[in-house]
Amino acid sequence: MSYKQVTFILSMFVSVVFVVTLQAQLTVAGSIGCAIPPAGMVGWWQGDGNANDFLSIHDGSLGAEANFVSGYVEEAFNLDGIDDYVSIIDSNPSGQLDGFTELTIDVWIYPNTQLWQDGPNSINAIVSKYNTTMADGASYNMTLYNGKLRFAVFQSVNPEIWAGLESTTEILINEWSHVAAVWKGGTAFELYVNGIQVSGSPMSSGSPGSMMTMAENDVPVNFGRVESFSGSSSGPSAFYHGLIDEVEIFDRALTADEIQAIYAAGSVGKCTNTSFLPLIMKE
Repeated sequence: MSYKQVTFILSMFVSVVFVVTLQAQLTVAGSIGCAIPPAGMVGWWQGDGNANDFLSIHDGSLGAEANFVSGYVEEAFNLDGIDDYVSIIDSNPSGQLDGFTELTIDVWIYPNTQLWQDGPNSINAIVSKYNTTMADGASYNMTLYNGKLRFAVFQSVNPEIWAGLESTTEILINEWSHVAAVWKGGTAFELYVNGIQVSGSPMSSGSPGSMMTMAENDVPVNFGRVESFSGSSSGPSAFYHGLIDEVEIFDRALTADEIQAIYAAGSVGKCTNTSFLPLIMKE
C-alpha cells in the first residue's frame, strides 16, 4: 500500500470519527435543550464573570465600574447608564468585527430605563461600532431609541451614507427580552424580539441603495455606549442602563429559524461544547 493510500485512509478515518462525535454532541444538545450555535460566528461574549470571547479571538474589557450579576443565562454585564461599558478592540489579525457583506447581532437585554441619564436623547446603546469623529468610523449601531429597537449599518460618516430599521413597538423595561438585528446587505434589514420578526420603519441617509457596503475601521465594539456621537454629544455617550447578556455577532444573516432556536433555548442558552467550534466559527 502506497503512502498516499495510507494517508487517504487515515484522513477518511479522522473525518468519520469527527462526524460520529459531532452527531453524538448534537444528540446530547437536543436532549438537554441548549441551542446549537449557528455558523458564521465572529464573536460570542457570555458575560459570565469576564468579558472574554468564547471563541478566544476578541476578548473584551470592562470600563468604569461595569460588573456582573445574575443574568438570563448564568451571569450578565451590569451597566449603570452613567459611564459603564464593555469594549472589544478590533485589531486581532485572526478576524475582524466589521466590513461584512451581511451581519446579525443577537443579545438578551434587561433595560432599566429608556433614557440616557446624562444626555438629552432617549438612547440606550446596546452594541455599537460607532465613532462619528472619523470619516469611516461607523460600521453599525444597535440601540433602544425612545424605547424602540433601532439598528443601522453605515458605509461612511462623511459623506453620510447609512441605512437601518426601527421597530414600531417599544421594548419593555425591567424585563428580559431577546433581540436580534439582521442586515442582509444593501438596505435589507430584519428585527426580531423574543424570536418573532417585528415590523419596523426603514431609515436612511445619503441614498445608500441596494449596493451599500459596511465601513471597515479600528473603532472598538462597545456594549452599553457609543464611542462618539457628533455635535453636542461628541465623546462617549448613549450609556445603557441595565443588563446585557449573551452578545453574539455573525458575519451572515441568520434565518428566522436560527433566531427562534436561540430564543427557545431560554435560560439554558447555547451549547458550549467546544466540539462545535469548527462549525460555528467564521471561515
